[in-house]
Amino acid sequence: MATETAFRKLIAGSDARVTRLHDEKGNRISWGRLFLNCPRALLTGLARVLFGYRVALPWISYSAISAISQRLTQSCRVLEFGSGMSTIWYAERAGEVFSVESSAEWFALIGQTLSSKSNVHVLLCEDAESYSHYCHDDDAGFDLIVVDGIARNECVKEGLRNLRPNGVLYLDNSDRMSPEMRDAEALCVAYARETGAKITFFTDFAPTQFFVQQGLMLVRE
Repeated sequence: MATETAFRKLIAGSDARVTRLHDEKGNRISWGRLFLNCPRALLTGLARVLFGYRVALPWISYSAISAISQRLTQSCRVLEFGSGMSTIWYAERAGEVFSVESSAEWFALIGQTLSSKSNVHVLLCEDAESYSHYCHDDDAGFDLIVVDGIARNECVKEGLRNLRPNGVLYLDNSDRMSPEMRDAEALCVAYARETGAKITFFTDFAPTQFFVQQGLMLVRE
């Protein structure tokens, strides 16, 4: 039994996947993305595990990184639910980045890294209510909103309310089968039906993660 469990973990990474090449919904990565991004995920993962090196990229699917990169300019405002190495990457490509973090330990660590970035505003909100309503009264809106932390369904609600025309909302790990994530995805799909927004799903590897995951990108009309 122990051998079977170990083999299963090696092949699938977790009980939620058929194999490491499938997201939790059962979607398989395309051959093109497999050959292009699997080596990159493996190398960055080994660098993190062996040397503690964290690559300064959003830890979302590589194909989503490419799509978002093409839309970012120095006039963009970015709202990020869940700070990290991604915050550095956004700060180098956007005019202003607002990031909210729920972990006090991670907030202290990432705060040191971001201290030199004058266009970044990071706030610690340890409870779900203040976290998801971080920019509730921000009337300026955002060109990119990334939902990648706690209370993702509530963050999606706030994000859609604060999304500028032609803005992008990215929901990471949209393949997870938790009630919270299923609710978050359903909110995006309903919004798209009502407004004509475009939704794209990315099933791909992500930096440092040696298994396939899915992300949802919504582009407002």
